Amino acid sequence: MSSSDNRQLSAITFIDIVNFSKLMHKDEAKAIHLLSLQKDIIFPIVKSFNGNILKELGDGLLISFNSAIQAVQCSIEIQSKIEFIENLNYRIGIHVGDVIHRDGDVFGDGVNIASRIQEKCVVGEICVSKTVYDSVRNQTLIQCISLGEVQLKGIAEKLELYKLVRLDSTQIEPHNITPEMSSNESNSIKSFFIGLAFSALILFSGISLYNTFSASSAKISIAVLPFGNTIKDEDFNFLSQQFVDELTHKLISLNYLSIKDFSQVVKIYEKIAPSKANIVNLDIAQQLGEELDAHYILYGNYLIFNKEQIRITCNIANVKNGSILNSFQETYNILDLIKVLDIFPDEIHDLVKKSILNKE
Repeated sequence: MSSSDNRQLSAITFIDIVNFSKLMHKDEAKAIHLLSLQKDIIFPIVKSFNGNILKELGDGLLISFNSAIQAVQCSIEIQSKIEFIENLNYRIGIHVGDVIHRDGDVFGDGVNIASRIQEKCVVGEICVSKTVYDSVRNQTLIQCISLGEVQLKGIAEKLELYKLVRLDSTQIEPHNITPEMSSNESNSIKSFFIGLAFSALILFSGISLYNTFSASSAKISIAVLPFGNTIKDEDFNFLSQQFVDELTHKLISLNYLSIKDFSQVVKIYEKIAPSKANIVNLDIAQQLGEELDAHYILYGNYLIFNKEQIRITCNIANVKNGSILNSFQETYNILDLIKVLDIFPDEIHDLVKKSILNKE
């Protein structure tokens, strides 16, 4: 190793935009804009997890973290924030290894492995090496599925890889994939789980009946509408859906509320006001609330100006009489979008709590 080399052990994260080359060939302006949008959204997230962007590789990013947990948590946050941004789809690979800094460049075996792990991901996935898995396996909010030993391009030995699974996924699999067991052990375990499943079915049936006649009828229903993009700024259309997701996540903690299914909200919303989709007013909100049989409706609009600031307005309306119970308006720095997505939902959550929904 040269005396000018600086070797550092890091949690190395390699992020790559899926099908970016095809997009560049099809629409160069849109592809370049996507890279700009990536900087606006991803860089602040990386910074918030104390990550260091080592290198921009065309449509890829090479990032280092001081710990594997930081790398994994940051990657999960990134995938959740870009979920509804058109064409911004990531594969993310993470490995713990040496990063060599030399003459302003970075390389090393750890960097190569992280890059090759990323190539084994499907769209939207985060895959990690066993060294990363060993560091995060006891974290209650992180689930992993073993993919077995995988041969990576340009790497001599096979490496065991793991796929991260979000806790809200309907496809969560066991945290550990156990080795093969004897047929007697297998049959005993199968019998145990069949019995357990049967008992759970009986219990669940009882709970369902109870819920049908009590909880569902007692709760106050509210529908959250997609937010209107006042001047149809296409660069920020994704925020309409993102605000709903963030607010739903917060409001569901209020146990006296029943939140209407958003897929039904969108279906009726598009039927009522397809030509007014960029602006949401009380008339539209009340019509939609009646169709959904909701007690209250939460709706709003956002305005981007100077590409630097965003003003968000939000109202809570009584569907029955069309009155606005409470309203909110605030201006934020959109260059710190992650902070906006954290602060705004908290403020609306507090606004709903202060309203008289649970007292009417």
